[in-house]
Amino acid sequence: MGKYCKQKRKKRRAKKRQSTCKPTKKIKFKRRCRRNRHHIKPKSRGGKATMQNLLLFDVAKHQEWHVMFGLMTIDEVIELLTRVSRAKRHQTKGD
Repeated sequence: MGKYCKQKRKKRRAKKRQSTCKPTKKIKFKRRCRRNRHHIKPKSRGGKATMQNLLLFDVAKHQEWHVMFGLMTIDEVIELLTRVSRAKRHQTKGD
């Protein structure tokens, strides 16, 4: 692991200590550079910081997810994409 990566990890750890989003003591993730925790069920909707509710995402992909879908759950995203797909198929049949 490079020097740059170690410095980034130290900064992230210091920032996480200040953060209110902390996992329970039982959960331990292997910290890798450029990874973020993503709650499957958002914390704002009562999602917990358990292994079943957390995914590790690349930081850039995690940011893009929230830019595109906000605080939608995975099931809500699937439903949205299914509706868009149906609408698109219906639109092309009418042409």
